[in-house]
Amino acid sequence: MSRSRIYVSPTIYLRDNEAAANLIFDLVRDFFTRANIPITEIQFRGHLIVIVLETEPDNLDVLWAVPKSIANCNCFYLFESEIERPGKFPAQPLKQITAAATDRTAIDDTQYPTLRPGLVLSSRKTTQGEKFRASSGVLVQDTSRHRYMTAASHGFPEGGMFLNEPFKNTIAPRDPFKLDNFIRAGETRIGDDILPDSPFSGVIQGSRMAHSSVRIPSDDPHRPTVWIRCHLVYLGQDSASDIVDGVCGSAIWDKDHRVLGFFRYVHASGVFKDHCSIIAADHLLDKGYTVV
Repeated sequence: MSRSRIYVSPTIYLRDNEAAANLIFDLVRDFFTRANIPITEIQFRGHLIVIVLETEPDNLDVLWAVPKSIANCNCFYLFESEIERPGKFPAQPLKQITAAATDRTAIDDTQYPTLRPGLVLSSRKTTQGEKFRASSGVLVQDTSRHRYMTAASHGFPEGGMFLNEPFKNTIAPRDPFKLDNFIRAGETRIGDDILPDSPFSGVIQGSRMAHSSVRIPSDDPHRPTVWIRCHLVYLGQDSASDIVDGVCGSAIWDKDHRVLGFFRYVHASGVFKDHCSIIAADHLLDKGYTVV
C-alpha cells in the first residue's frame, strides 16, 4: 500500500464502475507521467487498482510518492520484477510439450482445407530446422470488406478458406456454433467465464480477473510510449504447464460466443502465476474490423 496521503480525483467515485476502466487508466497514467515515476501495467479490479512500478523492490521510498487512492479506488503496488513476465516476445520455436499437456489432449496438426479458430499455424523454419508455431485466430473484415485472418505476428501462413466455427470437442460437448462479433473490454465484467481453445491446450474454461492496461516496451527512445488494452484471466491452478508457445494468437470468447481478445502469454511464475494476458479486441474494433 502507499505510505502517502495522496488522494487523486477524490470527488470522482469510480469504485466498482467497470465501464469507467479507461477513465481510471487515464487518471493513473496522467499522475505517474507528471510525477515522472515509470509504471508498466495498471489493473482495475472493481474496488482496487493494482499498479506495477518499474523501479526495483529495494526502492521502497517510492511508496511515499504514489497515490493512496484514485477516484475512490484503493491503490495497491507491485514491482515489475515480482511479475516475472516473459522477457521478450519475438518469434520463438514451440517449446517441448510436457507430459501433462500431451495427457490432456493430442496436438492436431492436420492440414485442413478450411481454416477455423484453433488450428496449428506453421509459417517457416529456423536455421536449426525448428518450426515457428501459433494458433489461428478469427476471420475479420475491414470497412472496405477486405477479409483477413488474425494470427500472432510470428505465425503467418498462406491464405485459404476460413470458417469462424470452432471444432467440436469431447471435454465440453456442445452444439456447433459460429463466433459472434467482437466485444469491447468495457462491456465485459470481472468474474465472467471465458473460453480459449487451441490445438495445443484443448478447451480451457477460465475467469476474467481484471481490466488491464499494459505498456509495450520499445527500443526506440524517440517513439511515443504505447499502452494496450488487455484482460487478465485465470485458467486454474497449474494451468501454465499445459499452455505452450503455440497458443499465442488463439481467440478467447465468452459464453455468448463473442470474441473478447487474443491470447498473448501466460505467467509461468511470480505473483500472477497461471494468469494469462489477453489482448483486448478493442484495438481491432477501433480500426473498423468485424468478425465475419
